[in-house]
Amino acid sequence: MTLKRNGKSFFEISGKSMSNIQHPLQNTWVFWMQDLSDDPNSWKVHEICEFSSVEEFWRMYSVFPKPSNLFYDGYARKSLAGKEIESLAVFKKNIYPGWEDEINAKGSELVYRKVNLNIDLLDIYWECIVLSLIGESIDLDEDIICGCRVVDKSKIKSGTKIYKLEIWLSTGNQGKGEEYNKRLVEIVNNEGLGDNVSKRKSLPSVDFEWKRHNL
Repeated sequence: MTLKRNGKSFFEISGKSMSNIQHPLQNTWVFWMQDLSDDPNSWKVHEICEFSSVEEFWRMYSVFPKPSNLFYDGYARKSLAGKEIESLAVFKKNIYPGWEDEINAKGSELVYRKVNLNIDLLDIYWECIVLSLIGESIDLDEDIICGCRVVDKSKIKSGTKIYKLEIWLSTGNQGKGEEYNKRLVEIVNNEGLGDNVSKRKSLPSVDFEWKRHNL
């Protein structure tokens, strides 16, 4: 699958420099992808692009793949540049989206795992989380949020869709993790669908679980 905007691919757009920044974000963030390839000569975790302003974000996000563009939907996984994608991620600059990064190593995560979730709803939740992170809505002015991931753990042989939403924290403190968990659940459940109150009430609530990495 080739994602294009005005005839240009996502990778062509993301590789260009940007100017006229008007609304800087508090942090610089990086889009990442992780593929399912077993080929050691091909990329496994790939840094796509970085952004540090509202304008840069929307330019990238408008062509960046959504989970529904790539993940298993009950029929098949799609591919990008000939590769099947396991996860998408947005992390602060200079933080690698893996537990081997020293900032993540002693941290924790907030995880929502759902079987057979409507993939269009996954898109909505993912966008809500990304916007909340880069807009610093979840962060409590403590700079402990590292990034977020959306992961496809589906079992193709059985036709089971399994998706995960993760927010990674640099702290392993349970009390602090539960504090952020409460804030995250409130944002996703109450703000994720905007003003569409009737639609929001008809959907199951999202319940994240806090997990320490080193347990």
